[in-house]
Amino acid sequence: MRTVDAITTMEELGASQWGLITTAQAGAYEISRVALGRLRDAGVIHPLRRGVWALPSADHGPLQELRAAWLATDSKRLAADRRGADVEVAVSHVSAAAAHSLGDLIPSRHEFTVEKRRQTTHDDVFFHRGELAGDVKIVEGLPVTSIPRTVGDLAAASVDFDHLADIIRDALSSPGVRWRDLATQLDQVAGRYGYDQGSELVDSSVEQAGLPEVFANLAESSSSFRMLSRQWVTAFNHGVLDSMPQGAQTSEFMADLGREMGRLIAEGAGFRALVPSTSPQTRNLVEKSSEHGCSSADKSDGDCRLEDQGSGA
Repeated sequence: MRTVDAITTMEELGASQWGLITTAQAGAYEISRVALGRLRDAGVIHPLRRGVWALPSADHGPLQELRAAWLATDSKRLAADRRGADVEVAVSHVSAAAAHSLGDLIPSRHEFTVEKRRQTTHDDVFFHRGELAGDVKIVEGLPVTSIPRTVGDLAAASVDFDHLADIIRDALSSPGVRWRDLATQLDQVAGRYGYDQGSELVDSSVEQAGLPEVFANLAESSSSFRMLSRQWVTAFNHGVLDSMPQGAQTSEFMADLGREMGRLIAEGAGFRALVPSTSPQTRNLVEKSSEHGCSSADKSDGDCRLEDQGSGA
């Protein structure tokens, strides 16, 4: 095969997998190891790890090495064929936390979860065994364990509390992640950290790491806080809290509120569902509503309004 044809073929194959290709994939299209060696010597392609090459079009982002390692776990199949419902190899644990931008743990190896036992000769790759059904999301083209699953896996691996707290804080800022999802994932492992329930571990983590940035910014903005306090009180007076199941605790205020913040302020819509929080951090925020003109006694009026206080508010 001519060099130009080989490059064209590999670029077509690599287009759906970040500009990367494996030796096995190239071989399936009659591009020999000798041809790959010549292209390497000419500086056209670059080896990322044994059997995986970066093409001229490769995306040299922070996940490139992880992507190369994942491709190597099933080097004959194209990435597009491995992202379906039956994912066999998913990025997990610390590698998944990095892919989701949770916390600040730095992966020392590439970690994957597989449903069937696997071994590797690569020192920088580690396989965990576990079920994957329903717990995999595609993150920048990579199958990665979901955020709640990732948090649960790291807690089960006994990641130190300080790092876990940061990861939980960031998880609560992520789209689609609810407080109760994390609490449920952590129920089985909360005892490792001295707690009886996952909910206690989540709340303690938020207290340790601090509120997600969106909540911290809210607390510092008196005008925004008063506006949101009106929504909170309206929901409270309309019986939204009382109608929630007894077992439901803190959730929307810690999870959904952050994502809905801009819409609530702009449209003045009420909260969809709010429940009391067991987190001291969250309780402190809620208590500020009374400081701005709404006391617990006002709740019986059915229409507690928070008046702007101070000039320019």
